Amino acid sequence: MIESGAIAQCLPDEYLSLLEAVPLSDIMVSLQTRHSNRFLKIIRKIKKKVEKSSKTDLYKEFKAVFLTDEENDLLAISLPFLFDTSKENSVLPDVDWNTAYYQPRGDDLVALPFLNVRRKGYIGLFEQSTGVLCPATYGGMVLNLPKDNDHICVCTRDDDPHIGEKVLRGILAINALIPDFHRKCVQLITSRNAQQCEISSVFKDDLKQSDMALEDLIATTKQHWSSGQLTILEPNDIKGQIQ
Repeated sequence: MIESGAIAQCLPDEYLSLLEAVPLSDIMVSLQTRHSNRFLKIIRKIKKKVEKSSKTDLYKEFKAVFLTDEENDLLAISLPFLFDTSKENSVLPDVDWNTAYYQPRGDDLVALPFLNVRRKGYIGLFEQSTGVLCPATYGGMVLNLPKDNDHICVCTRDDDPHIGEKVLRGILAINALIPDFHRKCVQLITSRNAQQCEISSVFKDDLKQSDMALEDLIATTKQHWSSGQLTILEPNDIKGQIQ
């Protein structure tokens, strides 16, 4: 149906009403499975590299560490970018924002669009128990868009309260894991009660700016998850993952 161009039959009525002023020929409709499958290919390539490479070599190539959980179910990455919290600490100097108990207000996210992304401190990509996770799916969606264009994502938290973080994590992941990805990505998030849009941007240079050493990133990640819920992925850990 999508390939035949019958787009109007693929979209809910509320979406069609929003698009009345836009010719449907300008709209591309795609399937979530296509995006998940696109990123799954990348995950399988990463698996082979993790099996054969040292942490030092992986860090030189990706500026990232690879993580798993106690059950060896999860594949995730962490980046120095996620621990560059100088802006968050400056804007919220008297608030313990980097805990599970803190609930950001709308204006917090307007001023600090990466706040929730940095609170978590890692990007989940794949679980054996559930498959490709949302950030990887959104990363696959971006990769399926035309290569020669930069991208602007416009979304609303009324549809999904966590949409902004899912998209940002996906964009960060593809910037870290794909050396030749150089597109600029901007995201605008609104919600019904918001006074202003949350606006964020991700460029590959943002991820390269950190001079954090591998040992410092590993120490920081261990401190962030002092409960031991996540560990650095070892070659033997990944052999059972992602068939």
